[in-house]
Amino acid sequence: MSYLASTDIGEQCSRILIVSYNNLPQHLKACFLYLGVFSGHSEIPVKKLVRLWIAEGFVKKSVKDKELEEVGVGYLQDLISRSLVQIDKLKCDGQIKTCRMHHLLRVLCVRQARNEELLYVEDDGFDMCNSSSKEACSGACRWLSFRSSKPKNFDLCNRSVNKARSVLCLHNDEMPMVNDPKLVRFSLLRVLDLTSPLYNKGVYLSFQNLSNLVLLEYLAFMSNRSLGSEGLDSVLSKNQKLHTLVVWHSAAGWRPNYSLLPSTIWGLPQLRHLEFRNCFRVEPPSIVKEKLQSLYWLSIFHCTEEVISKIPNIKTLGIFCEGRLIPNNGATSLSLENLCHLNQLEALTIEAEYAIPKCISLPGINAFPCNLRKLKLSKTYLPWKDNIATIALLPRLEVLKLKMDAFYGPEWEPTEGGFQRLKFLLLENTDLKIWNAFGDEFPILEHLVLKHCENLEGIPTVFSNVTTLKSIDLERCRQALSSCAKNIQQEQLDYGNNELILLDRNPQVKRRKGSTKQRHN
Repeated sequence: MSYLASTDIGEQCSRILIVSYNNLPQHLKACFLYLGVFSGHSEIPVKKLVRLWIAEGFVKKSVKDKELEEVGVGYLQDLISRSLVQIDKLKCDGQIKTCRMHHLLRVLCVRQARNEELLYVEDDGFDMCNSSSKEACSGACRWLSFRSSKPKNFDLCNRSVNKARSVLCLHNDEMPMVNDPKLVRFSLLRVLDLTSPLYNKGVYLSFQNLSNLVLLEYLAFMSNRSLGSEGLDSVLSKNQKLHTLVVWHSAAGWRPNYSLLPSTIWGLPQLRHLEFRNCFRVEPPSIVKEKLQSLYWLSIFHCTEEVISKIPNIKTLGIFCEGRLIPNNGATSLSLENLCHLNQLEALTIEAEYAIPKCISLPGINAFPCNLRKLKLSKTYLPWKDNIATIALLPRLEVLKLKMDAFYGPEWEPTEGGFQRLKFLLLENTDLKIWNAFGDEFPILEHLVLKHCENLEGIPTVFSNVTTLKSIDLERCRQALSSCAKNIQQEQLDYGNNELILLDRNPQVKRRKGSTKQRHN
């Protein structure tokens, strides 16, 4: 095909796509154009995208019983149904995790946003403005997105008037402008996202520069050093609109020393999402936070009835347990019975610093949150007996992730009528050897994932009769599990289920020429 012909086809596609865009209602046009802040080849996290839309004021509550986040996801689904956005990955419960845009739609999106003086992008692969017009372009635009691997050191802050509502730094190189004292001139800023890995290189946010950003609704940043509590406090004390605060650390995992976030956080009247790495701490709220939807992390020592009553509408909660604060004798287990008061809780993560026996005690079946759909455990080191039976009988549980040392012991005993609603099960880094299950367990399971289960001897044959099963994913498991999975797949085929996928990521065993010895690749 000639260059001219391919150009004609591209122009025809563009004309078709612009018609689709023009037919969008006004609120969806804004949502669609905002997608231009992300790079064309990147996955777009839906949770983050919806929160950014809310901060920009695109999402309006139209149904009394629906939260803004639910409305925002509805907007995204509308764009997907119009073929303007593509689903990239699904969560284990079937909800959309990430999305992306086709290249032609990305070009349309950025071009249209530029024409409407909404978007400025600094990107190696996409030059929004020529060098002579960059200052005028960025000074007039609402959304500024920096993704260049070689920043032009363009002084964004040197503006007498700046219309920017969103500033996002999404690359891994230094951008000194984020610490420029003139950043205060972004008086209309609603979104400041500095979660780029750039902070691995030692750049950190100076909160004194943000104290007058009183319209800020979304603040996300990374830090690789101790936070100045007073600096962040100066930002929070003047802000009445912040609904999302995300604080990440450049190094993953638990750290021996931690920074204390200011308790001023709880004075934010609109706060909906508070998420920070487990190397940070915050005192529990002393006032009721009715709008709070998600919180990572709450210390297990703060899971008292008084504290739990301060977060009555929480939907997503992470609880951590610091090993150094646990009594040495291990005589007293830390109870979570007060979680029964969280009637809106849907997703719960419980993680310990160290795997210590008899450290954590799960609540009884009647004390678990009644609407819990997702449960993830890591290093909780619970005995299989009784505890797994309690989890098995949770009436609405759809997703269960048992990660490193969540349980200990050689045998998982069956529970009659267990896991009736479960769709996704993950077992990872366990010393489990024998796994038994009754025929009425896991009736609607769709996905089974086994990772680093080196001791596990087999998969229960009950899964041969689970006609809803869509995939079995094995990684670093013994060869016997591969054989079990293949047998299950064959029996499913015999029943007419040809949709079951077996993903075997175990190291392949090869035989050397002239030798009977085997080795792992």
